Amino acid sequence: MCHHSTPMLGNTDRKYIKKPSIWELEPRFHCSIIGTCLTISELQKLGKKIGVSKNILRDSYHLHSAFVSIVATNSTEAKLINKHLNKKYHETILRFKSAYKPDALSALWGESLALGNIDSAFWALITHPYSSTDFLLQILGKVHMLSHLSGEKIRVDMLELAKLRRTLPDLKQKLNLLEKKSQTILRNKDKVIQQLNIKVNKLSCNEHQLKQANIRLQEIEQQHESNTISFNNEQLTKQLQAGLKKISRAEKEAQEWKSLASIRVKDYDQLEGQMLQLKNEQKTVEETLQNFLSPACMDGAPENIDLCNRCILFVGGRNRQSAHFRAVVEKLNGRFLHHDGGVEESSQRLTALVSQSDAVLCPLDCVSHDAMSRIKRDCKHQGKSLQLLRQSGLATFTHGLQRIAKEHQKITH
Repeated sequence: MCHHSTPMLGNTDRKYIKKPSIWELEPRFHCSIIGTCLTISELQKLGKKIGVSKNILRDSYHLHSAFVSIVATNSTEAKLINKHLNKKYHETILRFKSAYKPDALSALWGESLALGNIDSAFWALITHPYSSTDFLLQILGKVHMLSHLSGEKIRVDMLELAKLRRTLPDLKQKLNLLEKKSQTILRNKDKVIQQLNIKVNKLSCNEHQLKQANIRLQEIEQQHESNTISFNNEQLTKQLQAGLKKISRAEKEAQEWKSLASIRVKDYDQLEGQMLQLKNEQKTVEETLQNFLSPACMDGAPENIDLCNRCILFVGGRNRQSAHFRAVVEKLNGRFLHHDGGVEESSQRLTALVSQSDAVLCPLDCVSHDAMSRIKRDCKHQGKSLQLLRQSGLATFTHGLQRIAKEHQKITH
């Protein structure tokens, strides 16, 4: 163990303690460091530099295992990895450097958890010269458990999916009703606009007549006054007054129509906004459904898979999944065996189950290291097909069955 409980000294008495390198850490920390602080892309780039074989570079699990072994030795390769991590998390290391008391280190770790900066804080604390053994074990346990939370998230996502599927028909119905309502409003709006155009044309015609009457009135005033002129002037004046009243009524009516049109346009704009919002909601629901629905679901497994009565052994995963996996295998003309990967059942029983099976499926995210090693050894010795799955979901399980079926078809043909 490279870390020791270090007495906390005052700022004036604190002595320099060399921060440990990755190969100086206990082996139990190596797996979590590689899995938490280095992405698959980074592992592949570093692997090319240090000469890792192409076969291992293409397999995420074997690549992870190779790096766990490399960092356990004081080698040139381990020094390169240690240098890369120090450079990657340089800012965090500097920020944590001034802390040397347990409360300060614990506070920095809590802040990093709240912000989601787990990888940088994990490396800074795991190599911090003042991190105590108990504190490091607490951090290791927290990081380890975070990797197991994906199963709970899947359950929550499935509940949300069911809720969205129930909501989608109602949203579609509301959208159809709003579309019909908007079409009706559009038709009414067009009618209102046509009527307003007619009123405006009439108003323009009245204004033209008024101008002509004013011109005529001016001409008459310039003529000699006579009874005929006076009579005509009186008639024209009456016509002018009637025209002014008519224009006033027309203007008032036009203003009313314009106000009505403005209200209708505002209503239409609101409906358009509601339509857009509902369309966005529909799109979100459809995209969410598409993301959650896998090609192989319990309502209908792929019809092109025939397991030909072969016995499938599934090792690891979660116990509540085994019933669903059994239904899929039996529906595809196969037989199903399950072992929990060493959680409750003995790992020694795996050898007997492997001998009874024709092929083995094992998820990398939910199985013990001991069970994984035993499966690989037994499958190799007994010549059984082994499919390593990225995770313990139904989609990856079905894809594994497809690969097994294809292997069997190649052998039989």
